[in-house]
Amino acid sequence: MSMTVWALRRNVRRKSYSMLVRFTSGSASSGRDTIKPNEQCIEKVLVANRGEIACRIMRTAKRLGIQTVAVYSDSDRDSLHVKSADEAVRIGPPPARLSYLSGAAIMEAAARTGAQAIHPGYGFLSESSDFAQLCEDSGLTFIGPPASAIRDMGDKSASKRIMGAAGVPLVPGYHGHEQDIDHMKSEAGKIGYPIIIKPTHGGGGKGMRIVQSERDFADSFLGAQREAAASFGVNTILLEKYITRPRHIEVQVFGDKHGNVLHLYERDCSVQRRHQKIIEEAPAPNISEKFRASLGQAAVSAARAVGYYNAGTVEFIVDTESDQFYFMEMNTRLQVEHPVTEMIVGQDLVEWQIRVANGEPLPISQAEVPLLGHAFEARIYAENVPKGFLPATGVLNHYRPVAVSSSVRVETGVEQGDTVSMHYDPMIAKLVVSGGNRGEALVKLKDCLSNFQVAGVPTNINFLQKLASHKEFAVGNVETHFIEHHKTDLFADESNPAAADLAYKAAKHSAALVAACVSAIEHSAWNESNHGKLPSIWHSHPPFRVHHEAKQTIELEWDNECEGTGSNLLSLGVVYQSDGSYLIHEGSDSPSLEVRVTRAGGNCDFRVEAAGLSMNVTIAAYLKDGYKHIHIWHGSEHHQFKQKVGIEFSGDEEGVQHRSSSETSSHPPGTVVAPMAGLVVKVLVENEAKVDQGQPVIVMEAMKMEHVVKAPSSGSIHDLKVKAGQQVSDGSALFRIKEPHIEEGHNQNKLLDVAPALISVHPSHKSVAVTVGSDLRVFNLIDNSPVTLVDESNESFHKDYVRAIRYSASGKLFVSTGDDKLVKIWSAESWRCLNTICSEKRVTAVAISHDDSYVCYADKFGVVWVVELGGITKKGVPLLSHYCSIITSLEFSPDGRYILSADRDFKIRVTVFPEEPLQGAHEIQSFCLGHTEFVTCIAFVSSPELTQSYLMSGSGDSTVRLWDIASGSLLDTCEVSTVAGHLESNESEQTQVTVTDLCAIPDSSLAAVAIQRQVYFLACVIKIPGESFIPTSISLSTSTLWMASGASNGPNQLGYSRIRAISCIESEKSSILEDEQIPGGTELLEKLQGKVSIEESVMIAASEAVRAAMSSLLMKKQYSEAKREFRKRSRNDKKTTN
Repeated sequence: MSMTVWALRRNVRRKSYSMLVRFTSGSASSGRDTIKPNEQCIEKVLVANRGEIACRIMRTAKRLGIQTVAVYSDSDRDSLHVKSADEAVRIGPPPARLSYLSGAAIMEAAARTGAQAIHPGYGFLSESSDFAQLCEDSGLTFIGPPASAIRDMGDKSASKRIMGAAGVPLVPGYHGHEQDIDHMKSEAGKIGYPIIIKPTHGGGGKGMRIVQSERDFADSFLGAQREAAASFGVNTILLEKYITRPRHIEVQVFGDKHGNVLHLYERDCSVQRRHQKIIEEAPAPNISEKFRASLGQAAVSAARAVGYYNAGTVEFIVDTESDQFYFMEMNTRLQVEHPVTEMIVGQDLVEWQIRVANGEPLPISQAEVPLLGHAFEARIYAENVPKGFLPATGVLNHYRPVAVSSSVRVETGVEQGDTVSMHYDPMIAKLVVSGGNRGEALVKLKDCLSNFQVAGVPTNINFLQKLASHKEFAVGNVETHFIEHHKTDLFADESNPAAADLAYKAAKHSAALVAACVSAIEHSAWNESNHGKLPSIWHSHPPFRVHHEAKQTIELEWDNECEGTGSNLLSLGVVYQSDGSYLIHEGSDSPSLEVRVTRAGGNCDFRVEAAGLSMNVTIAAYLKDGYKHIHIWHGSEHHQFKQKVGIEFSGDEEGVQHRSSSETSSHPPGTVVAPMAGLVVKVLVENEAKVDQGQPVIVMEAMKMEHVVKAPSSGSIHDLKVKAGQQVSDGSALFRIKEPHIEEGHNQNKLLDVAPALISVHPSHKSVAVTVGSDLRVFNLIDNSPVTLVDESNESFHKDYVRAIRYSASGKLFVSTGDDKLVKIWSAESWRCLNTICSEKRVTAVAISHDDSYVCYADKFGVVWVVELGGITKKGVPLLSHYCSIITSLEFSPDGRYILSADRDFKIRVTVFPEEPLQGAHEIQSFCLGHTEFVTCIAFVSSPELTQSYLMSGSGDSTVRLWDIASGSLLDTCEVSTVAGHLESNESEQTQVTVTDLCAIPDSSLAAVAIQRQVYFLACVIKIPGESFIPTSISLSTSTLWMASGASNGPNQLGYSRIRAISCIESEKSSILEDEQIPGGTELLEKLQGKVSIEESVMIAASEAVRAAMSSLLMKKQYSEAKREFRKRSRNDKKTTN
């Protein structure tokens, strides 16, 4: 066999290969490579797809002298793939099921145009065995594998059985036909959690669910079935053991109709989000030649086992801990990422597909397959990265990909001005680069990403740059949880003060360039006759007024769309100088920057000189929502700004004030809006229905991905505005949450916020402290007398809710803190306030180092601050961050080496407490695969029988979990709702219980867990009889467990807390103490409760307040508000610190 398809040239000096320019857009060149004469010769092919893959197939077909037919839906009428085809046929409305998934419509289009073959591309009907069989039965050539192979490999359960028989390694799992939910749950138990649920048909991560425990199985199973049915028309499911740190490595295979099968090496596709690949590379890094050969041989065996021909991909999951690989699935089509393989083997796989379909043998043998350097592919999506990579829609107001070359390809199906539709995948383009080795290719990838320009929709370009620049990615240490495990680095810019400062300075510099360019553009636009040479967006009014000083003020909001939802207002003064340059300054005291602007070609391009540097700058702008959105690219920088439509200029008082007529409407408080544009699949509740925080309300679908909209807080549903089958736009109102009320006597006050009662006991049983609302009460257990707090500032009581109190391990210090932003440090002996730290934001948790040298506290933005008690500085210094997720608990490990923090995003982070904490700390472990609801509390358990300490965590998911902090392993899960029992008097069955607090019993393996109206000792349950009592806080001294219940409905209102105690907790004789039996007796109760005897009606009201507080204090709404405010806060802080 000879290699005649591609022209190769060898760079002898560099000892590497590169390919000549092959992929060019537009019409076919005059010199075409024609198909060999054959009785099955294909002269016209219909491409049953859209977007970039349709364009890519047509390029090769035209080069081979084959006419092309496109099909399109109504929304794709003017798309690039339609323009690229010789003929185009409309096949239906935008929804895929009525167009691109309609086999009948596509067959009719083929008949109308006389096409002899159909190329399905990827997705849609490419893996439909029925469609492949329909083509064959109709006398059409299906450019793909035989229908039998698609059928066998498309059914993942059947494929597992076939692969097992062929000797290909398999992951333990269940691939049977029985799909009853009880049977599937039983099979999951046999496999052992965690497991992964997968649809038996389809791919792309759709319908996949990772399930950590049996309690989560039913919801995940049913959700996977719904999504599978919507995406693939089949809702059957398989189960597999979930490998915690896998790599995703796939092998490209190819067969012909003469029995030849070979592989074209492997691709590593481990870097994924939402189970979908975003960066692929070939060959896979950090594997041996022996491992590579074994992978290739297994893939070829898999293909032979089903009589495979044409292009296919065998996907393997590789266990990074054991270096074992297992068959995952076979994709019986051309993969999205096939270009990286083309780059390293010098072959056109689409040409191979056409030739094989035409009956020709493979052009080369396995031994002749070259391996030419390294290649990467980065998928550029329209998506909102900060919102969990939700797909985005909108107009591509500015679209300028990088220039293509022999080592750079851009596979795209869009042009500037096109719309990214909600009906299809949000991919904008694939950027493919190659180099002589991995390092060379990676440098090229980063450079190309920094020069890829898109404006009009949010994209993942900036995120791809961070991925490509990550130190672990640079050395090839990748696995499928790469993004999750390196979240600290990939999402840290806006919450890391140093990084935020650099980003802000860069944005300010870019803003100055924008101000100069905008001024130059508007000045030029006004002077152009009829404004005919510039885009109309700049045609507003003269920026500089005749007879007045040549200056203006431009206000820009830094609209960092790629990083989050925060913005920062910059007011820039612009002075036009006689020499044509501009002086830019921010404020009267800031130095001016002289900027000279000249045109550099098109309307968007400028040459700018500033601060002794000359650079090329691209400016793009568009109108949206009453703002002029302005993007600037220069060097590797890209920034986005917003400007109100119309600018007020300095000059006389008749200065023009042009404002957009369409003001952004504001929704009523409590309104929940659509997180993306999409289809409402299901509405799970009715108007005025009561819901709990986190309860699913609406199921949406966009780009075939299912998204559940949950209640942000407990309350009742009102103004439900949507129904199943309705299309909604991004940000449109869905429903409104009306929060519950607290009943106190005859008064009903709406619950806006409450503060549960807290209790903390001296480690040596010397005193006990209780807070309710803003009131801090301490009782001396030695003298049986109340404690008088002494504060020289005369502010011994907090001014707002107290959120955290605790004694130090030594018993020498006591700390109280809360919503008044004060962290008060007390002597636990004299009860004098030693120090008051002023926090910038409300404080949610506190911890004290074991040597009493440092106090750490967490604010509502998820930042942990550290204060050195003996130091000169009395201000907190940032130690670590949870990136806008509110921290609920903060603990030092028993040996003092680590500080652990838990948050409302279900995560527990372990951070080494450094020798010099004021220099910052680094997270070493993150437990994020355990709890399925907010983590409410954490504590350590240790005993003489244990060789080390273990971490316990309580959550709103009704569980207490045990962790090994050294490895991050989840050791055990206790379902406290099951043990505690679901039924309570006068109440219906409770399906979920919130763990409000927990603590370990010293020198034993017992732990106390506060839930509902009882305390659970991980061995027995002690119910609190006779009254409405939900323990909101527990604390331990010697053999007595202290409990507090209650809530305050206002910082300055009198609040009652109920104190109870359990004795003999280390024995089997544990019992609830009567009031007179509690240490300190009635004197203690009068001090700590507010009165000795509390009416049952008051406790019922407090109980209801506590229930609401479990949702209100942990509701996601506070998290999202904090996130929106965070960036503005980080900008303004610099003005005070500088």
